[in-house]
Order: sequence, then C-alpha cells, then structure tokens
Amino acid sequence: MDKVSIIVPVYNAEKYLNSCIDSLVNQTYKDIEILLVNDGSLDNSLSICKTRQELDNRIKIINKENGGVSSARNCGLDNATGKYVAFCDSDDTMCLDMIERLVHEIKKNNVKMVMCGFSNFLNKTDVHIVANGNSGIVNIENTKDLNEFVYSPNYNVSAVWNKLYLREAINDLRFIETVSWGEDQIFSHDFLLKNPVFYYLKDPLYNYNHKNSTLSNVRLKNYIVETMKLCLYKVQFVNKLKNIDDKFKQTYYFEIIKPLFGGIYFEVKYNGKNRAKELLNEYLEKDFVKNAIENFKPKGLEQKIAFYCVKNKKISLAYFLLKTRRFLKGM
Repeated sequence: MDKVSIIVPVYNAEKYLNSCIDSLVNQTYKDIEILLVNDGSLDNSLSICKTRQELDNRIKIINKENGGVSSARNCGLDNATGKYVAFCDSDDTMCLDMIERLVHEIKKNNVKMVMCGFSNFLNKTDVHIVANGNSGIVNIENTKDLNEFVYSPNYNVSAVWNKLYLREAINDLRFIETVSWGEDQIFSHDFLLKNPVFYYLKDPLYNYNHKNSTLSNVRLKNYIVETMKLCLYKVQFVNKLKNIDDKFKQTYYFEIIKPLFGGIYFEVKYNGKNRAKELLNEYLEKDFVKNAIENFKPKGLEQKIAFYCVKNKKISLAYFLLKTRRFLKGM
C-alpha cells in the first residue's frame, strides 16, 4: 500500500479533536500517517494529541508557535512522508472509507488529485449534502468544466479538505501565510493551474462542521480588506486561465463585487459608516474592481441589489438589507 499523510492543523480544538482523530485512526485504509500540527493551542488540545499518540503509532505530533492555519498546513507538508496528502480540519471528520476510496480513484484514473462531495453540518438537525453532478474526469482547461466547477456553489473546488493530492504534484507549493481569508482557495487554484485535470467523486465522504467554524471578530472587522486581498489572487488566477467565455467572466466579476457588498455590513457594524464609505471609495478606484463594475451584467434580484449598492455607494441601504440577514448568506 502507498502511504497517505493526513495533515490536521490543531488550534484550541479540545471540544472536537477526539471525534476528528477517531475518524482518522479508524480509516479502512490503514497505511496512513496522521500529522497533528499543534499551532500553539492554549487549551487541552496538545494533551489530547499526546494521549492519542500513545494509542496509535501512526500519529505524529508537531508542536509549533501559533502562526495560523496556513502556517500549520505548511508545517505538515514539510514533514509529510506519504505518497499522497490529505487535509482534515480539527473540528471535522472523514467518513471511514474516504481515504480508501480516494486512493482507489486517484490510481484508477491516473490523476494527481481527486475531489469528493461532502456533508455540510449547518447545525444539529440541518445537514446540507453537497454531492452534485456526476463522477468523472474534470479538466478546467475545458470551458464547460471551468464554468461548472470553479466559483460554483454546487461544488467546492476551493477547499483542500475534500481532496487527495499526489504529494509529488504539490512539490514546493505552499499556503500563503500572509492571507487570512481564502488561503485554501489560493492553494487550490495554484495547484489547478499546474494540474488542470482531476477526478471528481460525487459521494459525500467528508463531514464539514459549519456550525463550529465561526469567524473571529478580528477577521470580520477587516472583512473588506482581507477579502480584497483574496480577490487580487483571483485576478491573477483568472488571467492565467484558458478558454474563458462570457459566462465565466460574469461569475468572476460577481466574485469581486459580492464581498464589497457583504463587507459593508461588517464595516458599519465594527468600524462605522464613515470607514465603510472610505473603504468602498478606495476599492472602487482599483482597476480590477473598475473592470468588474464596468463589465458585470447582473441577473436576479440578489445580484442586481448588490451591484446597485456597490456601484452607487449606497451604504445605508446595503447595511439595512444585510442586517435583515436576507442577503448576508454567502456574502
């Protein structure tokens, strides 16, 4: 069997960590190493890691000062020895046959990455299964596949936790540690630029606990600045893509406009209306935002309202609508 390295960034995860580790040590695919990267946890996470390591010698603990999830994942990559690499967040779980099935598909289809569907646990009773389309080979250099998979709510190409990678294909690619929003999306997109063909397995094999993934106030206070950093990487990514049609361009333009609209709520809430207005004015002068505003053709009520509020700097209207939560989801 070929070894799989499973990288788990751990930070103050004592509430969920045992469940996460249970799902890994009980994988039907046995040739694994579990890299628990303790990122300076202040709770009992490290103690839990040590206890679990005593029970399973496939567990390796890497202790480091707090540097964020990107730093922890990079540390895991630097220490991984498996032929394949998978990522798991410490508050999530894998289905017990996830690794076995992904290894089977990556070998069978001779690709460098496999992506599966997942279950999004919104709360104790609300589970959203994301398992759309049909299983098969995907090539993002194909216009149809590009439109279907990239920036689509029906899949999650941006995440790293629903994938199995050939470690050799990752090579020296690493997560950008200076970005705190969408760092996994940047990694995934950079990987796809070098490896545009992958296999999609629609079965939901990963359990994403959305209810546990609350955003910190620090991040929300800087929502527009941080999401615009991500948008700059999106610009670079899209500029390197092949066979882009107008449908994809329209989706991409809204990816630029949407966080400006959604960010108004957080900027007004945490920093005041004047700061929100100042940031909106600043980013509306950026060339990549100007390009999106000039070329976007909004469709549907949500897009039309977001476009109108951003283009015309309607701070109060945007804040009121977002405060009702009707438009906040997905912003």
